[in-house]
Amino acid sequence: MSIWTHVQGMIELSSPTGVVEIGKGVIGTEEDDSVWDNATIPTGSEGSLFATVQPVPEFPSKYIVDVWGALRDYDNAQGIINYFNFLTEEQKPSVFIHRGVFTMIVNGSFMRVFVWKDSKWKEIK
Repeated sequence: MSIWTHVQGMIELSSPTGVVEIGKGVIGTEEDDSVWDNATIPTGSEGSLFATVQPVPEFPSKYIVDVWGALRDYDNAQGIINYFNFLTEEQKPSVFIHRGVFTMIVNGSFMRVFVWKDSKWKEIK
């Protein structure tokens, strides 16, 4: 039986430079092992999470980062938390985080919910 981790998240941020790092992912059909080895986005046996950066048309320096996906054979909850830390805390001061939320369900367990509050991720219990 496979282990699955499901993730859904959104971050609203400002970047005066227009640069927002989201990392390197993998599509499940990739056959080059070096691509899998160099992935910085959490990656299961069939590929990584998806992440996109979308500009907010009404506000030139504001962006929405969406992260979603289902990772097969991946049960590292801390790895997901570390990735969201990369998207937020590790990019300061070049970006300002307005708000964010992400959820994860690891291997069918209960849903964990995190919100961006007081300049860090906090788990809602």
